[in-house]
Amino acid sequence: MQFEVERMLVLGGSPELISGRIRTHRSELPTISPEAIYQWIYDQRPDLIGHLLRAHPKRRKRCKTKKRGIRIPERKSILERPASIQ
Repeated sequence: MQFEVERMLVLGGSPELISGRIRTHRSELPTISPEAIYQWIYDQRPDLIGHLLRAHPKRRKRCKTKKRGIRIPERKSILERPASIQ
């Protein structure tokens, strides 16, 4: 299957297209996800990166950003406020 995926990439197919074609036309082959094709290219076959539509030398990992609240200078805790306000 590796050679089939490589051949389709060189002919201009995207990993999504290759995955769909293998699912529909090649029933004797096991199915493969587009993400698995991307991982295979970036990990084991970097020479094929140039055949991707959006080729990046390295894949950027998505990182979760921390949401930071609004910082109020000199704020007081509710416990420190007068009883009449609470």
